[in-house]
Amino acid sequence: MKHGKQELIAKAARTLFQQQGFTATKMTQIASAAGMTAANLYVYFDSKLAILYEVYRPWLRAQLATLSAEVRAQKSAERRRRRWPSAVGATFQAPTRTSPMR
Repeated sequence: MKHGKQELIAKAARTLFQQQGFTATKMTQIASAAGMTAANLYVYFDSKLAILYEVYRPWLRAQLATLSAEVRAQKSAERRRRRWPSAVGATFQAPTRTSPMR
């Protein structure tokens, strides 16, 4: 039950973050969009930053999986070591349309 509510909150927050930006979005707005009170929101998340982390978690996991596959694809340990920095840079570019935030 708690996990389902957290997903609902994260979905509402993501929409608001995309529309208004993180800083402009208030906890009361997130709560309202999720169909609950602000006090109830704090049962599921300690802060707006914790909600942001939850919003970014799926995107971050996908980026890490891509990075891991790219590095593992290198034949030798030396090539993997050399590929790591450029793979990290390519994986963690500035947010784009495919990332959860604008």
